[in-house]
Amino acid sequence: MTEKKIRELLESTGITTGRGHFTTPKKLPYMVYMVSDSPPVASDYETVGRMPHYRVEFYATRKDEKAERKIEQALEGAGVVLEKYEVEIPEQRMIETIYEFDTLEVK
Repeated sequence: MTEKKIRELLESTGITTGRGHFTTPKKLPYMVYMVSDSPPVASDYETVGRMPHYRVEFYATRKDEKAERKIEQALEGAGVVLEKYEVEIPEQRMIETIYEFDTLEVK
């Protein structure tokens, strides 16, 4: 699955979405995603694609199960297997929900 498709899935939730960071401050809730490259995936001495790792960080002022469900349904509906973590950031009065996953991007 391509980065473009991942972004489309995230944007389909209606939550403000950015890659890495925003250049101007955004009102909560919002999410950012990061992607790190991986070595090529090979089969029988032939490169068949790559397997990028994604991290999606969703920020809200409080636990927002409805928004989290939207994110999870968008990604899982496309076949993405998610790992999910939650971190409170008391000094900023927000909660960060982190999703991590790998996808296969075929050549």
